[in-house]
Formats: sequence, structure tokens, C-alpha cells
Amino acid sequence: MDYVNYYPGDDYLDVLALDVYGRDFNQTYYDGLQALSKGKPLVLGEVGNPPALDILEQQPGWAFYVIWVGMVRNTPKKEYQLLVVAPNVLHMDDSAYIERIAPFRKVCGLPPLEQILAQKSKPEFTGFWIFDEDSSILDDWGAGFLPYKLNISQKENTLSIEKTTIVEWGDDQVRAEPLIIDSQEYETVSPRFNSPLFTKTHWSETGDTLIVETRTTIAWGEGSAEIRTREAWQVKDGDQVLSIHQQSKSPWRERNITAVYRKF
Repeated sequence: MDYVNYYPGDDYLDVLALDVYGRDFNQTYYDGLQALSKGKPLVLGEVGNPPALDILEQQPGWAFYVIWVGMVRNTPKKEYQLLVVAPNVLHMDDSAYIERIAPFRKVCGLPPLEQILAQKSKPEFTGFWIFDEDSSILDDWGAGFLPYKLNISQKENTLSIEKTTIVEWGDDQVRAEPLIIDSQEYETVSPRFNSPLFTKTHWSETGDTLIVETRTTIAWGEGSAEIRTREAWQVKDGDQVLSIHQQSKSPWRERNITAVYRKF
């Protein structure tokens, strides 16, 4: 393609971009844009697959590439791994990239990249989890009142949780219990007691544990009683194990248990 026929002029652009699909990294495309660039950055605005290392060797001027949404899995993991370890490819968590991009992010009013990466490094709870009784630490109530199945979808600061509990005298009970990760206490309705439920959810100081604290007041005898729980959620063993350490206090008893779930 003769790009010069469509080039608006040096005064009208700062970056030259090309879209490539089907691994069609034709050398003439690159050479044509490079001739027009006069030192301005060349980028791959959309790709179906990232350029392989042999392509980057022949076309070293590409500043970055963006994979079109839904096409990340078009490329085998082994190919991505080659890009991860390549000395001529920088990733967001590489110290050289963090250092080089810092002035640009500051001028744009964007937060430091370290801050963004710290948020992204927090545990990912999304998955279908099955209760593992043998690995759990329980009291003499055993698995009573614990869901045997969790279906969790995590998006930014919200966890959409579907809990399935075995009911011995009828159909299994399925409850939707969303969690909002917010250090401020917020109010919903307890699905078990139909009473106001106050929840506070926040990350631990180390950022590897999600702390969930709840309290609710229920009718008890001629008066009322409060139920409090504190749970510490952690993902372990390569994101295959979900550990929930629960401390609770209710009119019935106090509990100090650890429920373990494995990704199904």
C-alpha cells in the first residue's frame, strides 16, 4: 500500500499507526510507514496476534502493539513466553518501562504506574469453588452453615458471589451475596435473617488478604442479639485454593474456623 497517498502531512499527526490481522506483518507496510515517520513513533494500533520475535528483528521500530479485545487467546502461551523474556520487549511491570513512562504519566495527570500495578496484583477470586472438608479446619459444628459451592465473579471493587448450601430437608439453597470492597461500612439485608446487615470490606495492609466484617441484629427471645463475623479471604497454591478464615460471635456460640475451597 502506498501510504503517501493518504498521508495528511507532518503537522497533523504525532504517531503513525497500523492495524495487522492474520499475522500479516508485511515488511512493505513497515517500510512505507517508516519512510513517512521522520522519527515519529510507529505503533500497531490493532493486532490479532502480537509480532513474533523474528518480525521485531526485521521491524524494530514498533513502539507498542494493542491486541484487539477477545483475541488474546489466539496466540499460544509459549509464544507469549518468548516475548516476556525477550530483552527488546518491555512490559508494564518491567522496571525500565516504569522508569521511562513516569514523566509522561505525570504530565498527563495519571497516577504512578507502581500504584496501578499494586492494585492489579491483588488476589483474583473469580472462579467456581468447591468446599474441601479434609483441608478445612472446623469445630464441632463441622461444615454446618457453610456453603459447599461458591461461584464468584470479581470486577474491579465488586465481588458477585453465588453461594450454594446443602439443605438436608429440601432443595439446596442458592443465595446471591455481592460484596463491595469499600473500607466504609455499607448496609444491605441479611439473606439468612432478613435483617439489616452492615458490611465493611477492605484489603489488608499487605494487600494479599481481603477482610470482610459484618454485623447484624436479630430478634432473640424478648429482646435482640447481635451477630458479628470477620473473614480473611486468601488465594493460595497458584490461584487454585481459596482459604476463608472465619471468626464469628452469635447467640449460639463463637466460631474460629478455616473453610478451604478448591477451584473446579
